[in-house]
This record gives sequence, C-alpha cells and structure tokens, in this order.
Amino acid sequence: MSDTLSVHVSNTAEDYSAALRVLQSGQLSAWRAWLWLLPGLAIMLMLLFGAPAVLEKVFQLSQPIGLLLTAPFAFWVYLLSSRFVSRFRMKSLLDPRGPFLSPTDIELAPDGIRWKSHRGEGRTAWHAVNRIVETRSHIYLFIDRAAAHVVPKRCFSSESAALEFAQEARRLTHANSTR
Repeated sequence: MSDTLSVHVSNTAEDYSAALRVLQSGQLSAWRAWLWLLPGLAIMLMLLFGAPAVLEKVFQLSQPIGLLLTAPFAFWVYLLSSRFVSRFRMKSLLDPRGPFLSPTDIELAPDGIRWKSHRGEGRTAWHAVNRIVETRSHIYLFIDRAAAHVVPKRCFSSESAALEFAQEARRLTHANSTR
C-alpha cells in the first residue's frame, strides 16, 4: 500500500444534511424538534375538545356534530405546524460558494488528513480524529462532536476504493491514537 490515499471531494448541502442526521442519530437532540410540535398539538387538542363545547352552547349543536366540524380544522392546524418544523429543521445554512461546499482534495497521509481547495489548505492530525462513521453513502471523519471531513462515496472510482479509504483512515487513526 502506498503512503497516501487521496480523493477529490465535491460536497453538496445534502451531504452536510446527511452529516447532521448522523450526528443526531445517537443523541437526544431530536427531542428538540418534537418540542416544536407541542404548540401545534396543544392547539389541535384545544380545538378538538374545546370547540365542540363552544359550538354546542352557542349554536345548540350536539357534541358529535361539533366534533365532526372541528376535527378537520384541528388536523389541518397540526399538519401546518409539523410542515413548518420540517422546513425549519432541514434548511441549509451553507453558502453554495462557501468553503464547506468547495471542491476539496482530501489525502490520508501518515501525519494526518491533508485537505486542499482553492480556499486554502490544512492538516488534521490523526490524534484529533474522534471517530470514523461510514454510512451507505458517506464516510465521516469526525474531528469534533459537530465537525467532520465529509467524504461522499460517489467521489470514489469504485466501492472498493471507498472501502480501502475508510479502512486506511481507521488504521491510521488507531495507529496514532496509541502514541
């Protein structure tokens, strides 16, 4: 095996959204998204149980008729609030011309991960790599809980090249973490 493995990476905003999903998968941070749905759920429940009583007193409608009239509206309010939350959560804050989405060359060298783009270059030492996560479509070289070198597998010439890259990254991380 040669001293270095390299890949030319062209990330998209979807690649970073996928990284966020990987970050959230093992943590309790997803509860915050559900917390946003609580006001919509509360309004839906108030409509569902309060509005029929109001309709019964004001218009002398029976409770089941009031429930039938308010249920679709309550469901619509809940769907509207959940749609707002999903748009709010998945909105990308990345600039399409910014450094995260710039084409980058990533090289696995004995002294660390070297990266180079038209915006600059740098090196991440192997002891700074916390973990390596491999999904069906990406390889993430995490250097912090919320920061990673994102390497889409589509950037490799073959599946075996992506596998070799991930194995070499794990080997170099393990070899340098014991020092």
